[in-house]
Amino acid sequence: MLSNINECFYDVDFSAEELERIVKFSDDDQLTALTPRLISKWENTYSFTKAIAEKLVSAYYPYIPVAVARPSIITPTVSEPLAGWIDNMYGTTGVSIGCSFGILKVWRCDPQAINDMIPVDVVVNSILSIGWYISSNKPQPVDNIMFNLVSCKKKPLPTEKYMKIIKKIYLEDRTFPSLIMGTINLSLVKNEMLFWFYILFFHLIPGLLFDVGLRIFGQSPILMRIYRKAYKTNNSFASYITKEFNFSDTNVDKLWNLMNPMDRKLFNFDQDSYTYTEYYRHAIRGVRVYLLKDPMETVPQARRRYKIILYLNNIFKMALYAAVGWFIAYTFLQWFSTNGLE
Repeated sequence: MLSNINECFYDVDFSAEELERIVKFSDDDQLTALTPRLISKWENTYSFTKAIAEKLVSAYYPYIPVAVARPSIITPTVSEPLAGWIDNMYGTTGVSIGCSFGILKVWRCDPQAINDMIPVDVVVNSILSIGWYISSNKPQPVDNIMFNLVSCKKKPLPTEKYMKIIKKIYLEDRTFPSLIMGTINLSLVKNEMLFWFYILFFHLIPGLLFDVGLRIFGQSPILMRIYRKAYKTNNSFASYITKEFNFSDTNVDKLWNLMNPMDRKLFNFDQDSYTYTEYYRHAIRGVRVYLLKDPMETVPQARRRYKIILYLNNIFKMALYAAVGWFIAYTFLQWFSTNGLE
């Protein structure tokens, strides 16, 4: 897998037409067997089919005025149409939601790697500006029609710092989801063995106990289903989030420099126009209101619920520490009574 992603078209072994024929004349079992050979150097079918689509676009240029916008992880809006607007749980949004409910306790990734994310309205404004550029300029070299819409150059944000910002905002503003279930604390782990250790003690054991309790009271178990889905998602993207990627965005810079002040204001994709703290403050509220359909009027209820959770969590910790202390003291006394002062 490439670590440096330039604004260019990468070679693939098949054209879109060839791939279409293979899919058309193969059944599901044959495609499953062929997939590893088809994707070859590509990490998965997602990146492979993206490259196929990009190659198809490049084949029609310059006969058709086309371009490729290649965004990184898309996140809630900065300001348009509303600050913090979002309508899906993809990418880091789903992780932050799991964290906000106090359910997700561990996530496998590289904490120091740059978490490249781009707000959706920045992407939209970039695409509109790219359309203007392609339609108003003479045919360019083919690599000039590729645009990496990324944040790693302008606003690099390590994953660990991103989660610290999210946690800090939740604890300061206390805009928890009304159905919050646990304390907000997410451990970011890169090592696979350590990840499984955390999974065992912070997901599997609590999840099984919680679901057993639900069954006892005649309710349907939910927590282990959530954890299985979270693990499946984490595992499918592990190869992307346990390493760092470096994107070039030279063509995007050139595009910005060609725009006049009025167009820059109307189609703003300048990432220096917002700060991460203020942006994520709006994003957290946006996720709560627009995605979870949890109105701000329920915030007082959520705060009371979180106080109870903290109280119960502290009781559990004290009981655990007392049990460990008792076990150590008991073991020592047993040894001492057996061996004396020999």
